[in-house]
Order: sequence, then C-alpha cells, then structure tokens
Amino acid sequence: MIFLDLKACEIVYKATKDGYYDIVKFNVYNYDGNTADIWEGATLNNYSFESLEEYANYIYRQKDYPRWNLAFIIVKRDIYLKAVEILNLKDRIVMAEDALMSFVFWNLSNKFCHICDILYYYRYNENSTTKSKNDEIISRNSKDRVFVIHKIKAISKKYKFNSKVAKVFVDYLKYYEYCDRLMYRKINKIVFKIYDKYFRFKRRLRVKFGV
Repeated sequence: MIFLDLKACEIVYKATKDGYYDIVKFNVYNYDGNTADIWEGATLNNYSFESLEEYANYIYRQKDYPRWNLAFIIVKRDIYLKAVEILNLKDRIVMAEDALMSFVFWNLSNKFCHICDILYYYRYNENSTTKSKNDEIISRNSKDRVFVIHKIKAISKKYKFNSKVAKVFVDYLKYYEYCDRLMYRKINKIVFKIYDKYFRFKRRLRVKFGV
C-alpha cells in the first residue's frame, strides 16, 4: 500500500515558492506490520539550498546515503525532460534507477528545498526486489547497480557534473553492489561486517576532514 497525503500536492507546490525551487523533498512514513515510523535515514528538517555547490557540500558530509528516492520529491518539468534527454536509456533496469535519475536531476538544479512534512506513506514489502534472497534477482540487482555506476561516471564526465555528488552516489552504489555479491555468493557474514565497518569509517573521515 502506497499513497500520498490528501494535501501533498498543495503543500509541496507552496513549498516551491512559485517555482523558485527546482526540487522539493518531503518526509515519508514507513509501515512495517502494525508500526509506523519515519523512514530510517530519511528524516528531513526544513532546509533550503541556494546553489548546487551548497547542496553538494551538504550531501557530501551526510552520514547516510543521499536520499535519491524519486517518490519523495517534486521536480520542475523542464528539468525532468532534460534529464530524460540526457539519459536516453534504451536498457531497462530494475535496481538503482532512482539513483541514476536523481543524480541527473540534482546536477541540473540550483535551488533545493527540504520540508519536514510527512506526505508519502509506504508499507514495507518483505517480498520486494530489494529484499529478495533469490540468486537470480540478486545477480540482476548487482548488474543494474554496476550499469548505473558506469552511467553516472560517463555522463558526469561528459556534462562536467558536480564531482562531489558523483563521488557520493558512486560510493554508495558500490557499497550496495558489494552487499549484493555477498548475498549472492553467501560469503561469511563476518566479511560483510568488516567491510561495513570500513565503509562507515571512511564516511566519518570525509565528514571530519573532507577527504
């Protein structure tokens, strides 16, 4: 079950300030069984960013992944159409398509707004593609993430997109792809824990020292 708040369109449109902001993000409720909480790692406060560089610095210093889910944002129509033109995808991908499109959206935008309103309601699905333990699906997910990583690198170079945004997206996609391969090969969980610890350590260094 997925649905928007009845006033979602009105609230988000007002947040654009008559089109001043290129992208507006909002909060999400996640239903899991009988409980409902704000999506883990997706909590937003009321922030605004006046340039891509400012927004890039913000996400570069975040401890969690850049929230690239397309379901939780509104974007200007001309930016959306330009992104579709740039991507010109002929291959169908099931995994990480949000990351790819969001990466282009952000690089085509200059004004960003986060609002704390919870406007999207999502029910956890234990049978979803992202949670699947089927080897064939896991393998496909891994291939999709690799495809998106290469696509981000290619278009970033071609269009001279923001390097910090590209690095954050690629780093996290590599991490998730690595997790896919661990599941696919059924490697010992200890290996995953070591890698996870190393990845979080790198993120802390980036936040503290900007490396």
